[in-house]
Amino acid sequence: LQGHQVQGNIFLPGAAYIEIAIAAATRNLNTTSICLTNVAILKAITLYTDPITLQTLLIPTDTGHYTFEIYTQSTNQSDWTPHAEGTLTQHQQSADKTDITPPPTKALSINVHYENCQQRGLDYSHAFQSVEKIWLTDTTENATNARTVLGQINLSSVSALSDYQLHPAILDSCF
Repeated sequence: LQGHQVQGNIFLPGAAYIEIAIAAATRNLNTTSICLTNVAILKAITLYTDPITLQTLLIPTDTGHYTFEIYTQSTNQSDWTPHAEGTLTQHQQSADKTDITPPPTKALSINVHYENCQQRGLDYSHAFQSVEKIWLTDTTENATNARTVLGQINLSSVSALSDYQLHPAILDSCF
């Protein structure tokens, strides 16, 4: 994970928490159709310190949903540190796979995108540079004054895709 640094420190990507929750649900609920809601990342996991033990809890609720909680414990601590939580359910319908056409926009240079990330202290390299194209609207045309951004991700830049439900490097590129 050297290719995912924030302010020079190596952290577990936020997308990895989602993969951990999906993998735990897939294994324990015997389905690959999972819906995550109310995901909260409470504290980043730093990867350059002492070895840690990671624990994921799936807790059934009265409504038939599950909550998930992700904790770590370092070798020199007895307490477990909470890192992420959320709700998951079995999803009943498949995703709509319609093609997405970019709206009339301008293209943003990928080099400029990653330079902007680096100026903000986000150093992405290797598998974490999966963004291939970015389009954004020229103007803010909605009530919130927000621009629309559409990106294209290159799946071939990530190895071992089949080892994951949703590879963290791919999802991380979507943020």
